[in-house]
Amino acid sequence: MDCNRSPDDIDPAVITGPFQANPTPRAKAGLGVVPDRTARHGRLWKHKLSRIDLERRIDEAHAPYHRAIEQALDRLSIKHGQTLLLDCHSMPNRRGQAELVIGDRHGRSAAQWLSSEAARIARAQGWVVAVNDPYAGGFIVERHGEPDKGRHALQLEICRATYLDHAGSAPGPGFDRAARLIETIARELGAAMLPVHVIAAE
Repeated sequence: MDCNRSPDDIDPAVITGPFQANPTPRAKAGLGVVPDRTARHGRLWKHKLSRIDLERRIDEAHAPYHRAIEQALDRLSIKHGQTLLLDCHSMPNRRGQAELVIGDRHGRSAAQWLSSEAARIARAQGWVVAVNDPYAGGFIVERHGEPDKGRHALQLEICRATYLDHAGSAPGPGFDRAARLIETIARELGAAMLPVHVIAAE
């Protein structure tokens, strides 16, 4: 299961039996909620996926994953009034592409000042940053980001060449730099979201 996809985001051609699918272009290319094929490896499964098996995977993996996130955000909202979800991903290395892409669904999953502040923090640490290009955020931030309700969600796409070795199979010399980036963004955005009177009291 790819929990960063909508549960109906799958190519209907890979399912046996009726299923109300709503495939995106990525799903039609084989990268839906259950990946079916890749350009590098071709078909991943010997047989098509049955509708019953797909629904079982959604019930046992996809739905519980998102329910756990929602419950955690509920608890934090009660305690703090607002929340920030940082959804971290690894992106391939492409010539001319930023090292970090911050996605907020073009302002729909988080307040834009949070995206701008995250970009400022990253650039201050020497990262090459883009916002919403080419990744504006997937299903996770779309599902859990409700900025008008004080629930913000940012997707952080980090170029894997910045933290993995040349083979891409083990931590590289930039691993600590990437870890420090995530820690700093979380800490500084969290502090910036605190009510003014709480900051003054500290």
